[in-house]
Amino acid sequence: MPSGATTGPVIITVEGGASNAVTFGVGMGTVNGTVTQSGPGTPINGALVELLQNNVVQTSATTAANGAYSISNVAAGTYDVRFSKSSFGTVLSAANGISAGGSTTINAALPAPGTISGTVTKASGGTAIAGATVTMNSGDSGLVESLENSTRAAPFNPSVIGKT
Repeated sequence: MPSGATTGPVIITVEGGASNAVTFGVGMGTVNGTVTQSGPGTPINGALVELLQNNVVQTSATTAANGAYSISNVAAGTYDVRFSKSSFGTVLSAANGISAGGSTTINAALPAPGTISGTVTKASGGTAIAGATVTMNSGDSGLVESLENSTRAAPFNPSVIGKT
């Protein structure tokens, strides 16, 4: 490493074959910002802020009542930052560079959850099917919610039902 360098690429060569470059960092930085609700801009208290490298959480923090967060002693490097809160959507800010001795501001606005509503009917006509069960799955997270009323309209809210 050259004298005075704090970041840069590292390439390892073995028997003439070179590795992909990996960025190194020496020293620590700080990440801070504010998490708000999309639209009205209302601060979100208790939102989870996670710094990830290669999809692995390296450190995290929770926002204060004013939506602010600060994470200090972050190793210099490139991070994805995931923002989430129950009853809100999740936001991912990808490839954020954190510098040694520096402060990086990353803000996020979380969307409100959507709703799904409707009536389960027979394919041959518009007759409602009494006692039908509707199940919603969300990606790899598994079961989110089941409804057992063919005419009920309600939001699907993972924070209420949980994931199984």
